[in-house]
Amino acid sequence: MKTEKSCIDCTVGNCNREDGQYPPFCPSTHMDPDLLAAAMAEYEKEDIRRVTIAAAEVEAVV
Repeated sequence: MKTEKSCIDCTVGNCNREDGQYPPFCPSTHMDPDLLAAAMAEYEKEDIRRVTIAAAEVEAVV
């Protein structure tokens, strides 16, 4: 069984700073372009867009 790493396994924590290197398993920098395009298209759906904006506003306050 193949084990895949994700953000939870990352000890770099560069996503907030974006000023260093990312691990080879980083989904932010090593995502399949077609999968990324499909994910980004989901954000254009009105109900998902509203929830995403509300979540970002909550996270910005913390």
